[in-house]
Amino acid sequence: MSNGRIHGPFTEPLLPNFRCSPFGTATCKRNPKCHVFNHYSWPKDFSVNEETPDEEGKIIYNSFTSAVAALCNSGKGSFLAKMDLKDAYRHILFHSSDWPLLGFHWEGKFYYPIVLMFSGKSAPYIFNVFAEALHWIIQQHIPAVISHYLNEFFPIFGLSTSVQHANKAIDCIEGLAKDLGLSFQPAKTIHPTTHLESLGLELDSQAMEACLPQDKLSYLCTELWTWPSRKHVL
Repeated sequence: MSNGRIHGPFTEPLLPNFRCSPFGTATCKRNPKCHVFNHYSWPKDFSVNEETPDEEGKIIYNSFTSAVAALCNSGKGSFLAKMDLKDAYRHILFHSSDWPLLGFHWEGKFYYPIVLMFSGKSAPYIFNVFAEALHWIIQQHIPAVISHYLNEFFPIFGLSTSVQHANKAIDCIEGLAKDLGLSFQPAKTIHPTTHLESLGLELDSQAMEACLPQDKLSYLCTELWTWPSRKHVL
């Protein structure tokens, strides 16, 4: 609300045909932190997401194999980097005609967001249109091949690029994003290196290998040891 991304609170709905969706929570694998989201898929068959055309929710993500192919083309010992856009969806505004569909009710007050929300069916597709534009702009200004997966950007620098020039390129990317009103998360920025994790897998340009991180490998091995005693596996 302090950033102007949610309007409210109101004692009663101010918009015509105002709809309220409940909150939900979700956790990631092996991460107990709860993420709150607006449940736009409720109720079944009559939800905001159900009424959103399927073509507005279709998206083909850039795969991990494309990043591997880019690394193979770049060569052994290439520098890798990773950057993550901060509050990615929340930079994209909804048209005012859609505001009545986004409402929620909390502690006796009514609210509605005016930016993309993570549980919206069309949110990934809409955001990716903007991410593709940012991708194209970045690609024109730095000596690297760029891959991106929604808000995660993954530059791969050629062998002719020194670590100093690669670091300057990362600064350039941050500056370009700032000029467009966007920002990357400093805590998630990985400066040029030959080994990093991307999309849940590790890439090593010195060894030219891709592998599972050790914590995931340990988790899977532990799970597999329990399989003989199970009657079913989800």
